[in-house]
Amino acid sequence: MRLLDAVESAVDKPSLRRRWILNAIDGLVLAACAVVAWLDAGIMRWSCIACMVYLICWKVRRLLFPALPTAAIDRLTSDETSRLLERRQVAELWLADMCAARSVRRRPRLLIALTGFASYAPFGHTISIPPSHLTSLTDEDLRLVVAHELGHAQRRWISTWSFSVIAKMKEEILADRFALDVTGSDPAAWVRVMRAVAALEDNGLGEDDAEFEIRRRAIVGWHQRRAARPLAI
Repeated sequence: MRLLDAVESAVDKPSLRRRWILNAIDGLVLAACAVVAWLDAGIMRWSCIACMVYLICWKVRRLLFPALPTAAIDRLTSDETSRLLERRQVAELWLADMCAARSVRRRPRLLIALTGFASYAPFGHTISIPPSHLTSLTDEDLRLVVAHELGHAQRRWISTWSFSVIAKMKEEILADRFALDVTGSDPAAWVRVMRAVAALEDNGLGEDDAEFEIRRRAIVGWHQRRAARPLAI
C-alpha cells in the first residue's frame, strides 16, 4: 500500500453516504425557504431569503475551499508521515488493551483527525486524534489522551451534548477519572497532559481557567479517596 493510501485510510473523514444525507437536508431547507419566501410577503420572507443566501454562500465556500482529507499532513515529509502512521498504530494497540481491561464490548475506531483537537464521535463510534498530538506528545501523555476519549466512548456520550455547564463538566470529569484509572496515572500526570494539550489545541484551558481548576480539584479529591480505601485481601 502506498503511503498516501495508508494516510487516506487512517484519516477521519465524513463518509460519502453522510455527505449525501447532509446535501439532501440542505436542499430541502433551501426549497422550503424558497416556497415560504414566494408565498409570504412579511418578515418571514426576508428571514427565508437571508437563510437561503447564507446556505448558498456556505456551499460555495465549501466548493472553492474543500477540506481535503490529507490537508493536515500535507506539510509533513515522508519520514514524518511514516512516524505519524506508526504512532497511530501504537495508539491503536493501547486502545485495544484498555478496551480489554475494561471489558468494552465494541472497540471504537482510532483515526487521524482533520481538526486540531482530539474528540470522540458517537455516531461513527470513532476516536480522532490530530497529527500534532500523535507526533508531539510523549507516549505517556498520548496514552492519557486516548484513554480520556475512550472514557467518553464507553459511555457513548460527549460533553457537548450536555444541557448545562455543570453536566458538561461532570462528563469531562468522568472521562478524566476513567483515563487515570485505566492508565494508572496520577493527578500530576493529568496536569502535565492538560498543559501539553492546551498548548497544542490553543483552547484557552490554562491553569488560571475556572474549568481547569474545577476538574483538577475533582481529580485530586477522587485520587485521594481512592488511595485511602483499604486494599482487599
